[in-house]
Parts: sequence; structure tokens; C-alpha cells
Amino acid sequence: MGSSLQRATSRLCASALSSTLLWAGCLPHADLSDYSSSSAEQPGSIESLSGGGGGGEASVGALEGAAGAGELGPDTMLPLDRNGSGAGASETAPEDAGAALLDAALPPPAQGDGGAPDAGPIANACTLARGTLEPDSSVCLIFVSTARVNWQAAVLGCQTRGATLVSVQTLSRNDFLTSLIGTTTIWLGGNDPGTNPAANAFVWPDQTAVDLELPVWASGEPDAFADQFCLVKTGEAAVPPGPAAPWRDRPCSDFNAYVCELRL
Repeated sequence: MGSSLQRATSRLCASALSSTLLWAGCLPHADLSDYSSSSAEQPGSIESLSGGGGGGEASVGALEGAAGAGELGPDTMLPLDRNGSGAGASETAPEDAGAALLDAALPPPAQGDGGAPDAGPIANACTLARGTLEPDSSVCLIFVSTARVNWQAAVLGCQTRGATLVSVQTLSRNDFLTSLIGTTTIWLGGNDPGTNPAANAFVWPDQTAVDLELPVWASGEPDAFADQFCLVKTGEAAVPPGPAAPWRDRPCSDFNAYVCELRL
């Protein structure tokens, strides 16, 4: 009888190995004690679950508590979602979490002096060249106001700046120059390469013909006086019906300031 009971108990224990509670009940007390003492320092040990002792009811309560431990709070190793609660990998993509961390680490956008936006590379380049950017263009006009040189020296002065002596082929360019030079007379880039002063065959540095009909000339200009093969824009006041700062043809050996045209 005793032998039959023993065999039945063995079969029952073998079928219940998947249950920790039944498995513990099937072990002899001496074996359970040895297991508890040897594994007390291990996470999830029977002793840690049972509080170091107690009967089967205490073990059942401990195991039930362990089963519900996941409800205590979010996994601290997972990124937080937008509401501050734990989010699994399926809820928050790694790149989203990285972007959030990067955004948090970046300083606020830097402002320029006084919060003013950057003027742009063309305007900055013109400023470095000590020029003035012509409105709605990429042309920088460099007014060399303190120079007093002949026409050829003015040409060379512009070349050293990577520019040319200024051309004026539109009234808008002429008006802008008028506001730029004030009462100073400047050399223009136009000259007559011939030898006949009466021909008035002036051309700009790109060999485009100077428009003799443009309403920019002083009265009677250009004239036919000898040796007047270069052009100036004067600082003269307007003499109606003539324009302010009118043009004249002058000897190329005169001494004047000049304006360079730098294309950016």
C-alpha cells in the first residue's frame, strides 16, 4: 500500500513540475531548505518571494505578488511618450526618441546683432569691399571719394579691386550714382579711343557705345573741344531743364575721384 502511494505521488509530482508552488510542495523539507539558503541572494528566489519562511499560503501570496509586479510603474529603461508615461518600442520609434533628446540638448537659435537677419552673402561681400550695393541687383559700387587721379589711374584703381570703372547705361543707375556722390565729380568708365575730339565716339569698358541722347548731359555736352576724350559725372547742381550732376567730356589728364563697378 505504501509503495503504491509512493508511486502515485511520484507521477503527480512529475506532471506538476511546471508549477513552482506544487513543485516546492513535492520536495522534502530538507531539500527545500537547502535550495532556499543557497539561492537567497538570487533575484526571484523562493526565500525572497516567501519573505524568508512561512508556509504554503505565504508562498502563494508571494508568487501572486510577483506576478503582478509589472503593474507598479513604467519600465525606466524605455523612453517616455509625450504624456510622460512609459512607452514600448512599438509606441516610440528609436529615431523619434533620439530627435527629442537632440532637440532638448540644442541651444535656442542664435540671433544676430539686435536680432537683425543676415543681409546675405552678396551684401556682406559688398560691405567687405567698402562699397554700396545697387538696389535690386548684385552690383557693388565702390565710391573712392578721397582720390584725385587721372582717368587711366582710376581705371587701374578699379582693376586692383577686381572691378571696372563704372558704366552708366540706364537712368536708374545714373540716379543712384547722383545720390551716392553728392557734390563730388567722378570719372565714368566711358572714353573716346580715337583722336578726333569732334567725333564723340565714347564707349564703355565693354565697348558698348555711350548713348549721347540719354538725358544726363550738361547743356552743350559733349562738345568738340580738343583733348576731351574722357567722361565725368559732375557734382554740379541741376540747371533746369538739365539734370543734377550732369555729364561732361573732359581731358583724361584731369584729376577726379571715381566709382568702381564690382559684379558679385
